[in-house]
Amino acid sequence: MDKRFEFGQNWQTYLSKITDENIQASRKSLEAFEGRQTLAGLRFLDIGCGSGIHSYVAYLMGASEIVSFDYDAFSVEACQQLKKLKAPGASNWTAVRGDILSGKDQKQWSGFDIVYAWGSLHHTGAMWEAIEAAGSMVKPGGLFHLAIYNKHWTSPIWKQIKHLYCASPQIIQKVLLNAYAGLDWLRIALTKHQNPKTYIHNYFLQRGMIWKEDLRDWLGGYPYEYASPAEIREFVIPRGFLLLKEAPNRNIGCSEFLFRRAIAC
Repeated sequence: MDKRFEFGQNWQTYLSKITDENIQASRKSLEAFEGRQTLAGLRFLDIGCGSGIHSYVAYLMGASEIVSFDYDAFSVEACQQLKKLKAPGASNWTAVRGDILSGKDQKQWSGFDIVYAWGSLHHTGAMWEAIEAAGSMVKPGGLFHLAIYNKHWTSPIWKQIKHLYCASPQIIQKVLLNAYAGLDWLRIALTKHQNPKTYIHNYFLQRGMIWKEDLRDWLGGYPYEYASPAEIREFVIPRGFLLLKEAPNRNIGCSEFLFRRAIAC
């Protein structure tokens, strides 16, 4: 198999820089898209938990049970570190290693009120299978909060770049990342017409993320798949879901969706 990007090591770096502002921005993002300020009494499944910041937000919002799982062992470790730091007594929060493509794990983690899979399933190497599996973990009447990279004309090019980055030695990865950061700096100034320093300083407003770690995550994110919003709708809705909300991305970033699973008669 091709070399995977080690997301967890990137998330551990992210945790060393995380602030309360990052956490509050993440919470506001979740509240706004799901249209609620509390998760009291709800079971929350975080697929591809990464740093665990959104699992922690679910904890702060009063979820009755939080399960965070990730294929990457370093990501699980990062999530456990965040839990130990911010919520050491949270007996209702579990962070474990798991595989969304494993039938055993699919049966073990099911019947959740909210299944949250933001920017993770397109890194499994079997995106459509992963989306179907994640949807099966939502209980009838529950929510499926999904974000998938948009299909763009540059997507095949990015797939090759990501493969190159992951196959390269660390010194080359550093050169590629610094070059990409320089290009992004220019993009901010020329296309967004903003001061790059100000933009980067306020980057946490985007779901609580940090600019440099987000760039590394994007550049190295392999396996890498993508789909148009129409393709996502056409795949998920026939599997018993109603689309509640959609935020399509017109570029290479994630399109975000909120589906509700139909209640069986």
